[in-house]
Amino acid sequence: MDARYASQDGDPEPWAPGDLTGPGADTHYGQVYAIQSPFTGEMMYPSEGRCWAAEKARIKKMLEGWGSTYVAKSLDDGRAPALVIKGSLAEARKRAQEILEKGTWPIGYWRDNGMGAFRLKKYLKDVRRGVVPMTYWASEDYDAPLQIDSQSWAHEESGHSQTGINELDAVVGKGHDFKTVKPLRLIKKIIQLWCRPDGIVLDPFAGSGTTGHAVVELNHESGANRRFILIEQGNTDKGDHYARSLTAERVRRAINGNWASGKRAGIPGGFRFIELKREKIDAEAVNTLAREEMIDLLLTSYWDKAEKAKSYLRRLPPNKENRYLFGVNTKEEGFFLIWDSPDSPSILNRDAFKGIVQEANAAKLGSRYHVYAAMAPYTGTGIEFYKIPDKVLEHIGFNPRSDAFNNEEAMHA
Repeated sequence: MDARYASQDGDPEPWAPGDLTGPGADTHYGQVYAIQSPFTGEMMYPSEGRCWAAEKARIKKMLEGWGSTYVAKSLDDGRAPALVIKGSLAEARKRAQEILEKGTWPIGYWRDNGMGAFRLKKYLKDVRRGVVPMTYWASEDYDAPLQIDSQSWAHEESGHSQTGINELDAVVGKGHDFKTVKPLRLIKKIIQLWCRPDGIVLDPFAGSGTTGHAVVELNHESGANRRFILIEQGNTDKGDHYARSLTAERVRRAINGNWASGKRAGIPGGFRFIELKREKIDAEAVNTLAREEMIDLLLTSYWDKAEKAKSYLRRLPPNKENRYLFGVNTKEEGFFLIWDSPDSPSILNRDAFKGIVQEANAAKLGSRYHVYAAMAPYTGTGIEFYKIPDKVLEHIGFNPRSDAFNNEEAMHA
């Protein structure tokens, strides 16, 4: 990877071109706008379907690194106000050319000696330290096949899940029966982006333990001091408590180097394994968490094709006064979920609709009601019904119990 980093401008720190845009133009209307080049005067937009990945104030500061003051101005182009040069374009071009020729350009730079797009200088030192880059991650971070012992595979051929499965096979051996395993590189990149070097990473659905493995490897590679908390129930319906036999075992092997594929050098680190006693579980609390997770899934899957770029769904914080209402769109129309627990009916009937109307009126929302439920025998004016997808119900469904958690035992790696 280091070979991609150089210094086109004489900067003492090697860097590689980075993208200042990211996906999500449809849901980030305010991040789609033009910027004016001081070299050509041209108004430049993110490419189709993309938006600026940094807040506008930061983009403005980067642009002003080229010697000119920028102001927001509407171009009547149906986009957010553009960032345009204040004052003489000729003077702006002169100042920008002087900075270009001087070398060691600002972190936001213009490609092709000022004639190209506005890009980001992504420094090698920051990537190594895990400093948060501008965009989520670039495709070039996945251009080389991953190597595990004598195996190698390209993402284009095998996909990320297969990569993760092969990695898990190498650590604990085959026969674990996991079909969807996140690759280490992906999880490490996410941790670098969103967790400071001395932070704590929480994974409430730890699965095969990729997150814990990623944390200890990153600490070793970058000198960071992150810690992790992994939570895993295992498949209790089948009596498979793999939190100990797989999740913890993978992290332990990553630390001590006893991989199934062969002995590796150990990695500094350790963890404590705590098992919670299963007597009773608070069914109401568990169902509340399940409902919140279901809402998250519904929000991410919602897509109003008619509205396209105007489509935006704002989630409302949990409120004991609202049994159904969970979100509002830009037209001030409410989104409602009829679901209390796996064993309760998820049916839009007349009584449920009365409750929905009352909540909408209390929130001063419009008279169009977007309702998620499993069934809808009742239809009325203004109702837009969405069947809860089967895959969402399957993801959430479980047998509720009732109770208090107690530590049963602790084990150290």
